[in-house]
Amino acid sequence: IHRMLKYNVRSGGFEKNESSPLLCDLLVVDEASMIDGMLMYHLLKAVPRLDVDHEVLPTIDGEPPNMLGLPPGCPFSPRCEFARDICKTTPPSLETVQGAHSRSCHVPIDEVMA
Repeated sequence: IHRMLKYNVRSGGFEKNESSPLLCDLLVVDEASMIDGMLMYHLLKAVPRLDVDHEVLPTIDGEPPNMLGLPPGCPFSPRCEFARDICKTTPPSLETVQGAHSRSCHVPIDEVMA
């Protein structure tokens, strides 16, 4: 179960959870009485729910950048609703966000996430 839920030693938690559910149509748990209560809790949280309408992911207009002929600056600037003039000329540098994540963008994260 730990392997299926992708236990992450660094974060001390499971990668599969309510916001990143397991990809399954059916989950059979054999010997459920042998599973620790907290582990069962995390397992049930990672199972996709059929009774809840899931949010539809937004689409991004335009075409993805051509990796063989990237434009100057940020390759996503032609499609980005937050793009600024600097995005068209200068590639953004890579920065670490919340320890384990990275982003590469000229626009401050609080403006993008607002």
